[in-house]
Amino acid sequence: MALRKLCSGIGQRSCLTLRLCGEERRWQSSPTVFDKLVDILVFDTQGHRHVLRGRQGQTLADLLADNESILGDGIVGLSPEGRGVMEALVTVPNDYLTQIPAPDAADMRSLEELSPTGAAVSKNARLASKIKLTSALNDVHIALSPLQPWKTL
Repeated sequence: MALRKLCSGIGQRSCLTLRLCGEERRWQSSPTVFDKLVDILVFDTQGHRHVLRGRQGQTLADLLADNESILGDGIVGLSPEGRGVMEALVTVPNDYLTQIPAPDAADMRSLEELSPTGAAVSKNARLASKIKLTSALNDVHIALSPLQPWKTL
């Protein structure tokens, strides 16, 4: 009742204000940068947990390269086939394997080259440059493996 009385007392000028308030409300419901952020829990080679925040569409390798100072040296390196992109060897949990593309023959060769000497390539191993961050990967747990291409090349 009080709201009706207030609206009738405001008059012609306030219709514009009310319309602007409606537009402001629509603007607030549009997606923000925060809506496009993806949190990834990364276990480094020492077993320490790190929560990294990336943007949707960014590759996991770029996110790891941006945070190499806290993850440790030797986590990210140039790809073995000379593509000029940063690469990392990661292990993905079984729950998320369906949301990440399976490695093709070239990726398997790169995984074998980047794996520690004598270690077989796990079905959960992936190249970080092939993983695009999406909202479906929010809160995924990723384990890092140290890159040792000098031992395998």
